[in-house]
Amino acid sequence: MEPGGVVIDTCVLIEHFRSRQKDNTILFKLNEKYTLYISAVTQFEFMVGTKPEHKEKIRAILDAFQILAFDSKSAEIASVISDFLKIKHRQTEFRDVFIAATAISKKLPLSTLNTRHFKEIEGLKLITD
Repeated sequence: MEPGGVVIDTCVLIEHFRSRQKDNTILFKLNEKYTLYISAVTQFEFMVGTKPEHKEKIRAILDAFQILAFDSKSAEIASVISDFLKIKHRQTEFRDVFIAATAISKKLPLSTLNTRHFKEIEGLKLITD
């Protein structure tokens, strides 16, 4: 992966999509500094949460990103993360674990508005602004 890249979490896409002032969103600001990636899991979440009348607009937004597959290496990392979170008695949505594992496997930080979901995941660098 290119240096200077960042994986974008679904909540960052949603914030941008809903904002009337796109140039004030985290996504807009990150795009000025980084190469932007999303996980295939984020693609899924974003598409599933979209009303049918917005599907074309969402596809256009998603076309602007390089999409990272949830592959075998990501699956292995996700299983380690899940085991760690179970030991700590922390529950995290499995899709968030998959997104984090994808970022870790590609050696990229993750930009999210939901740090609570990701802060305890070892090896994951977060970008929150």
